[in-house]
Amino acid sequence: MKWNVRVAAFLVMAVFASAGCSALPGLRVLAGQDVGETAENRLVETTELVMANKSGNGDPALNAAADRIETAAGGSVDIVEIQNDLNSRTFQIYALFLPDSGQSQNAAVNRQRRVFELVWRGIMDQSIGAQTLNVSLLQPSQVETLDKGASFVGFIVATATIAREDALLYLSNGAPSLNNFVNLVTDGTLVYDQPASPPLYQGTPNHPVFMISQLLAATSGN
Repeated sequence: MKWNVRVAAFLVMAVFASAGCSALPGLRVLAGQDVGETAENRLVETTELVMANKSGNGDPALNAAADRIETAAGGSVDIVEIQNDLNSRTFQIYALFLPDSGQSQNAAVNRQRRVFELVWRGIMDQSIGAQTLNVSLLQPSQVETLDKGASFVGFIVATATIAREDALLYLSNGAPSLNNFVNLVTDGTLVYDQPASPPLYQGTPNHPVFMISQLLAATSGN
């Protein structure tokens, strides 16, 4: 269901009570300021996860941006596909994002908000020339295959679509917050789509997955 002014009013009531916000996680990494021991430790923690085989070929510059976003997110985001469609002038990202069943609805929305803002900031340089930023979050689900055992598919649980210049203006104001994010929705600047029946991701993965070991451990109970 697409968020318009009417349904956005429900979102405002549902999340407006959340208190404030803190700085985006990993912002110093994205800005290239965090290059010391802390950044190295984060990178080691990320690269210790298992990398899955992927189809498709990635642009080195786009892959580097995706790597920085994943590192800044501290392992909570795993970019599956990153594309800059020059024909439609749309910059598209699909990212695995593990749900937290223990969170309230308000906290869950705020957590999504932080991911969208983190991705926008991380792709600003690479998206020059694009008119639209489209970020989709995937929830993984385990399936059993006949020849390869346990595998995973992704369902698109949330998508945020915004004009690049609007995202840049929002980030440049220096006060990303849940309230300000909601305002983007209510004034029509941001189209926030959270489908009642999440569709299956059927894109072309072009960036390595590091989250497989976490998923396998979670599903096996280890």
